[in-house]
Amino acid sequence: MAESTGWVFKPDVPTAISVDTEDEFLSNTELYEAVLSSIQDGISVLKPDFKIIYVNKSMLHWYPGEDNVLGQKCYEVFHGRTEPCVCCPTIRAVRTAAPQMDLVPYTTDGEDSGWQKLYAVPVLDKNGHVVLVIEYIRDITFQKRVETNMNELAELYENLEAQNDMLMEILNQRERYKEDLEQTITQNVEKYIRPSLNYLKKNVKERDLNIVAGLIDEIVYPITKKRPSVFDRLSPRELQVCTMIKEGYTSKEIADALFITKKTVDYHRSSIRKKLGLQNENLRVYLETHL
Repeated sequence: MAESTGWVFKPDVPTAISVDTEDEFLSNTELYEAVLSSIQDGISVLKPDFKIIYVNKSMLHWYPGEDNVLGQKCYEVFHGRTEPCVCCPTIRAVRTAAPQMDLVPYTTDGEDSGWQKLYAVPVLDKNGHVVLVIEYIRDITFQKRVETNMNELAELYENLEAQNDMLMEILNQRERYKEDLEQTITQNVEKYIRPSLNYLKKNVKERDLNIVAGLIDEIVYPITKKRPSVFDRLSPRELQVCTMIKEGYTSKEIADALFITKKTVDYHRSSIRKKLGLQNENLRVYLETHL
């Protein structure tokens, strides 16, 4: 069954209607038939016992193969039922003699095809009795699907927000744990390692002790982060070389201490100058100032 959204219905409307007087125009059934047939929403006229006495072209388009519907019960023709629909607003319109509206499902070949908004307007005689009911039917399947999809998206968004809040809380907990750990390590370095180094100064050469102190600084740097970020470009070995250059060691002394060749130390010096963007500056002076 085609939905009312997206299809173009071309009714058999006359190109012109000729009348002689205004009264004839107002009573011209051809005019009313043309107007009703041109409306893309469904229109049907029922007797109080639900027998169909009129349907427009849109109704026949929604229910193909049901050309001979006049005189039949609406629930038999349109819904394949043997009794009126439970939620039918036409039942209420007949009972209350007042307009009614409801959302009703419609089916094709016994399967749900979509949703319709059905307005039931009673036609009363002079005594206030219902003699006819005009049904105005609008296909809202597309709107219902959009509404359902929007609700599903809203629910998905809420779930994602909840998951995001949970992840943020986990990250915050990890950050707090990291900060606590950093603080503990920093305090332990100052409390235990620094005093031990000061004690060793009495029995170990100062320059050798400075090497050990520099290595300890490199170990705890990721926690303390006390130097400029430009040094993050250097490798761990280059940072070791920088520490010893800063302490005044020659390339040969650095090579002997680190068990590498002097040529390797000179290579590290060149790489360090390049990464730090140094040209003619004194490397030791720069490291004493910035490292």
